[in-house]
Parts: sequence; C-alpha cells; structure tokens
Amino acid sequence: MATKWGDALVLTLLGIGAVLLIMVALMNLDLLVLLALLAIGVIIIMVALLAIVGVIAAIPLYMLKRGGGAEPGNYRLDDVRSVKEDEKR
Repeated sequence: MATKWGDALVLTLLGIGAVLLIMVALMNLDLLVLLALLAIGVIIIMVALLAIVGVIAAIPLYMLKRGGGAEPGNYRLDDVRSVKEDEKR
C-alpha cells in the first residue's frame, strides 16, 4: 500500500515539475530560441570539422593503398594521348 502512495507522489511531483519547466521555458522563450540556434550552429560546425578531418585522413590511406606513384599530379604531358591520336583509332 505504501508503494502505491509513493508511486503516486513521485508521478505527481514529476507532473508538477514538467508543468513548471514548460512555464519557465515559455517565460524565457527568447533565451530558449537563442540556445537552440547556438546548439544548431555548434552541430553544423562539428559536422563540417569532422568532414574536413575525414578527407584529410583519407588522403594518406589512399596513398598507402595505391602506392607512392599514384599521386594525382604525377603525370607528364607526354603521358597523355592527344585527341588526334584517339580520333585516328
């Protein structure tokens, strides 16, 4: 019997706390909006930083997988076939 009253008391206190929290949030709505915008900005910056770090980390892994001669700028003009040679074939 005591646990039923204890559960009812806890639920009542949680309900009162939720109502008070909503009232405080509505009274300080501008602060709540500011905090939400700040949180969204921080999340966007963190995602951008993770993307940049991911790309920077992927470049050495690509070089390890392909070898040192697979650099994108490791070509000479003589290595590229001209358009005229391709048209002849």
